Parts: sequence; C-alpha cells; structure tokens
Amino acid sequence: MNAARVSIVMPTLNQRRYLRAAIDSILEQSCHAEIIVVDGGSTDGSLQILESYGDRIRFLSEPDEGQSDALNKGLSLTTGEVIGWLNSDDVYQPAAFSHVLRMFDDPNVKWIYGMVDVIDEQGNEIRKWVTKIKNRRLPKLTFNHLLQTNWISQMGVFWRREFLISVGGLQTNYHLAMDYDLWLRFWRECPGTFLNRTIASFRIYETSKSGGQYRQQLSEAYEIAKRHAGERYSLDLARHAVNRHVISSMYTVLRLLSPGKVKSGEDRIKASSE
Repeated sequence: MNAARVSIVMPTLNQRRYLRAAIDSILEQSCHAEIIVVDGGSTDGSLQILESYGDRIRFLSEPDEGQSDALNKGLSLTTGEVIGWLNSDDVYQPAAFSHVLRMFDDPNVKWIYGMVDVIDEQGNEIRKWVTKIKNRRLPKLTFNHLLQTNWISQMGVFWRREFLISVGGLQTNYHLAMDYDLWLRFWRECPGTFLNRTIASFRIYETSKSGGQYRQQLSEAYEIAKRHAGERYSLDLARHAVNRHVISSMYTVLRLLSPGKVKSGEDRIKASSE
C-alpha cells in the first residue's frame, strides 16, 4: 500500500449496519488515506465486513476500556501527516480530503475544523436549522465561545500528527464528550483554523450517544468545561450551564417529534461524540 498523507482512525462496536458506508466514504476520496479501524469485539458480523476490504484497511479487534482507549490505540498506529477521526456510523463528504489537505499546505496550520451536516439512519439530511445555527458560529469561534458550548463536530476535525503528540491523546476517563476536552486542549495550544466547507455528515438516531445518552453527554461536557474554565472564565462556564439546559430541552423535544425511532441494533459504547 502506498504511503498516505492522511490517516483516519475509526472506533467501532457492533455497527455492521453503517460500517461499510463509513469506510467507503474514505476509500472514495480523491486521495489515498490510511484507514485504521479499532473494533472493540463486535459480535454482529462487523468483522466479516472488515475482512472483506483486504489490505485496503488495517484493523484490530479486541476488548478495550471505551472509545477513548480505542482511539488512543488507533492513533498510536497512524503514519500519516494529517489525522482524522471518523465514527463508524458517520461519513465523509465527497472530495472532503482535497479541501482538508489544501488547508494543511500552510505550515502554520496545526488543526482545522469544518462544517458538518446531520443525517438520519437512512442517510437523509435532517435538522438543517441546527446545522445553520452552528455554521453561523463556527467562523467566529473563540476559546470563550467553545467553553460556552461545544460548537465543533468531531467528524469535521483534522490535525497534524505531531500536534496531537505535543498536546496529548484522549483522556480515557471521558466516554461521552472526550472530543470536547480535546478541542479545548487543542485551542489552548493553538486556535483552530476554520474550513468553510461541509466535509462530513453526522448520523443521529435513537441508540447513538447524541440520540440516546444526550443528558449524560451534556453533563460530562459541563464537567469538562468546568475543569478548563477555572476562575478566569467563570462567566463562560455560567453560560455553558444555561446552554446545557437549553440544549437538553431541545433534544427532548426533537426526540418526541422524531418519527420512526430506530429500535434495532445494540447500544454502543463507541458512538459519535457530538
């Protein structure tokens, strides 16, 4: 396999339904990418799908201590200059990597975040108004704004491998909002660079973390914000507390209004951390 400038780490557990779409969205990019799938011991036939790709991907399947642990395993195996993280139920947009790599032609860029839309279990775009709200905020994002709410969608983020090494990997004590902690640590080191493109799609459904565990996720995010805010950013932390309740109420209403909730499949430990 030829050397790749991009490496993508994909944690997964019992995501057979969406796994192939996620992998294919990487393979169909205009530039070659190294794909490292870290499976936590799936029992739903996911391994047969992974094996079908032959040497086009690398994968390991073994028990882990959660998504953060799985990601750290995969990140330690990457060889590319630019790294991304895609959960196995999300997808990249066509030509996403060409736009991403163009940003990294600037040696001063350490990490970037792009726009992400939201799709349902069938791949149809949903919640367009939520996407519009986020997209209006992203170009003007500051550390203060990020402390108030996690505006950055994980599948829209890429970074230089050496930058992650300098900042440190994911904190394994976080299982639902580990990406938020990483973005705050990234930003303290170097503000992110905004990519004005929709480069990925975040899939939300009842058994995803943002679909079924949003209250726990928001609680963990608040604890992360509190740790990073300290006394200096107490006002931003207060705003985070308000936003937390607003977003929780919004998710509750959206779940009540959502038709045809997905009941099938096993709840994952590894899922999107939106």
